[in-house]
Amino acid sequence: MLALAEDVALSGGVGVVDVPHLDLRVLLLEPSQENRKGDVRFGCESAGCELKGGHTVFVQIFGGHGTPLDECRLMLDSATKHEWPLAGAAAGTETCMKDDKGNIGLYVIQTKSTALPDLAFLQGDLTVWRNADR
Repeated sequence: MLALAEDVALSGGVGVVDVPHLDLRVLLLEPSQENRKGDVRFGCESAGCELKGGHTVFVQIFGGHGTPLDECRLMLDSATKHEWPLAGAAAGTETCMKDDKGNIGLYVIQTKSTALPDLAFLQGDLTVWRNADR
């Protein structure tokens, strides 16, 4: 498997992880945005903000760092949450995600600022394994 890592920066506008032929992309949730792409979105409808995905499920990994693909795959087998609250997440928090096409991603938070929802942002690293749910 080839891991593809991209930096994601979300702030005030729209930030996209541009990975060709892949649907695990992250966008800032702005209801007035007509041309949004991707399934994974950052929004602040709840206290502390959240990640949302219409066709993507999320699981936060607790414990050590450097979560491997096999652990993400195992944890995502029974995942059903299409929305993951970020209130308890801090720098270094790892979240596994899987879309309906079988792509698995590991998002590691670098910086999170959610105290003021109108100015909230999330920055981190995203590693994507294509067709890795097998």
